[in-house]
Amino acid sequence: MKRIYLNEFNIVMGNTTYLPLVSGLLRAFSETRETILKNYEFMPFLFHIDNPYTILSNYHNPSVAAFSVSMWNEQLCLKISKELKKNWPNCLIVFGGPQVPHYPKHYFAKYSFIDVAVRGEGEEQFANILDRYLTSNIFSDLPGVSWRHPNSKQAVRNDEEQPFKRDLDYYTSPYLENLYDDLIANNSDKNF
Repeated sequence: MKRIYLNEFNIVMGNTTYLPLVSGLLRAFSETRETILKNYEFMPFLFHIDNPYTILSNYHNPSVAAFSVSMWNEQLCLKISKELKKNWPNCLIVFGGPQVPHYPKHYFAKYSFIDVAVRGEGEEQFANILDRYLTSNIFSDLPGVSWRHPNSKQAVRNDEEQPFKRDLDYYTSPYLENLYDDLIANNSDKNF
């Protein structure tokens, strides 16, 4: 089984923090696909800002590491992903979120360890990336995705956009799928 690590580093205020909503949405939607359930294992959510080496100690042979990048956690995401790529060069590093540029040519040039960038709503794009990664690391026909070509190492942007779904019931709820139960049970020192 290929291991997926979802990283959504939120702030901790005293002992209060947020549930990793984006990570939960990505996982819940991805798990609606049989190919993903059969081939991947989602590891526990990495959900709050911490020392980079403490976060990295949670990783064991990752195949995919996805990061929800915002202005308050971008530097931490960059540090973690750089170390992951150094230690596990075949780990696919996926960035998404409001801090990731929609035209990431310079971002990819500056941060050579990022493999894929998702723009817009990420549920379908992430599931499509996981499906594709089972057979290839060429993501050219996936809407809403930019990626690093494995041979040229250059950024490739698919200009096609993933259509936004107006029916929110299309997306699976991480709450209704009980994806946060273990997180809450194993972090009794936190208020979510």
